[in-house]
Amino acid sequence: KTLASSKLQITRAEIAITKNKEKSKLLEYDRDLKLSFPSLTLKQRREIHGKYTVSVDQLNNEYNSLKNKIRNSINERKVQQNEIEYKSAKTELDKLIEGGDESKINEAKKLLELSEQKLLDGQKEFEKFKDTLKLEALKLKKENLVSKIKDMTNKISEDEKKLSEVNKKVFIKSGQVFSNEYKKVFNGPSPKEKDALLKRIKKGSSKKVNVISNNLLILNGDKLITIPMKDIIGQTDEGLNSIIIAAFDPNKSLSEIKDTFNDDLKSSIEKSKENNTNKQSKDETKNDTETQLPKNLDVRKVQNQIKSDIKKVIKTEKAKQIAEKAANQASKELKEAKDALKKASQSLKEELNKEAYQKALKALEDAKKVVSEKTILALEATSKAAQEAADHAAAKLQVETQKTIKNTALNDLLQAQAVADAKEDAQKLAQDHLDSLATLQATDPNKVAAQNDLAVKTAAKNAALAEEDAKEAILNEAQNKLNILEDASKKAEKESNEANKSKSLVDSDLDNANALKDNAENKVNEKKKLCVACN
Repeated sequence: KTLASSKLQITRAEIAITKNKEKSKLLEYDRDLKLSFPSLTLKQRREIHGKYTVSVDQLNNEYNSLKNKIRNSINERKVQQNEIEYKSAKTELDKLIEGGDESKINEAKKLLELSEQKLLDGQKEFEKFKDTLKLEALKLKKENLVSKIKDMTNKISEDEKKLSEVNKKVFIKSGQVFSNEYKKVFNGPSPKEKDALLKRIKKGSSKKVNVISNNLLILNGDKLITIPMKDIIGQTDEGLNSIIIAAFDPNKSLSEIKDTFNDDLKSSIEKSKENNTNKQSKDETKNDTETQLPKNLDVRKVQNQIKSDIKKVIKTEKAKQIAEKAANQASKELKEAKDALKKASQSLKEELNKEAYQKALKALEDAKKVVSEKTILALEATSKAAQEAADHAAAKLQVETQKTIKNTALNDLLQAQAVADAKEDAQKLAQDHLDSLATLQATDPNKVAAQNDLAVKTAAKNAALAEEDAKEAILNEAQNKLNILEDASKKAEKESNEANKSKSLVDSDLDNANALKDNAENKVNEKKKLCVACN
């Protein structure tokens, strides 16, 4: 009962494996069908491939699980069979021990040892297989865990991208900047951009007044003052002065501001000296002269210089904004032209799709008509082939019946010939006996009896010969009829073969017509999907 249950499990697992293979084929067909549409984007194609890969992985895991079940059931059956053999050998040995036959007992012991060894080997193999299954299960769990971690990582990355896109879509005011690195909006450049600008200013590769992302940045000591350009453009000189003064620390006095500028200039001088230590002495003297700290620094002069730089920047920004406005207008007109072209192209494409759909419909109708015609021909060919096959079968039956009649007539003829030969031999013996009595008188009773016997034997021989002739005539007639029936059977066989060939050709034409019809239906479905007005 246990072995039967194990065999049933194996059969069910094999059926499940067959279904698994069919599912795999269906998945592959479904993937190819979905990828056959030319209008798919790269993202859609990747999604189709991804879903197919996940489904195939699931089927492969299921397939491996089923195979392991089969192997497990087979190993379990082997162990059970080995246990049965071991118990049987042990029982046989106990019986032989009771009988007392030493030779049979020794043979039974050897058989028991072999059975025991076989059982142990089977159990070890079964345990080894179980360990392998556990390892495969752990490996699968590990792969699933790695896959989940990878999916979570990808999801986090996608969420960050989405968050970044959402932040980008947030309304940003003039002067505000969105930073991809910090994933947030700043009132002015990001801290990293400010640090980079400070480094450039300290190296002397950038001015103390700069415009970055619609913000005016002015170096004040070691810090950058940020003023939105929208607050500066269009201001009068008085308003501009108030904005500049407000940008600096209002708590500092004029002397503190002067010291700040003095320190800034000293820093510039020291940096200039360090950069020119390896140059010629003439160049060093020149640089020292150019960067020498003035004894009396005019703070207002410095502010006027900054004010002049700001005005230059504002003028440049105004020109830049005018150019950007013109570029935006041109871009807008170009976009409108592209939209119009796209709309016209879409309209033309829709007309072409509609025309293609109508053609596909007509082709489908034609294919259906051909299938209908081929179906009628196939039915007629099938009916004719069946009729010809029935005629051939009837002709074969008649031939077999006639062969039986002919064989019976032949047997009758052979029997008649045997009788005729016996009668002829008897007639010859009677003639020989009469000839041996030739010396006797005609009236001698012995001679008269011999003559009468010869007459009887002669009559019997003639009757046997007549019977033989009759049987031969019957045989000839049966043979002639058999020849006619065999010719008719051959003709019926030929006609049946021709009908089957014709049926095969018609069936092939019908299959081709059905294939063309299916292809036409697929094209109609494809064209219908592309044609919006056709749905």
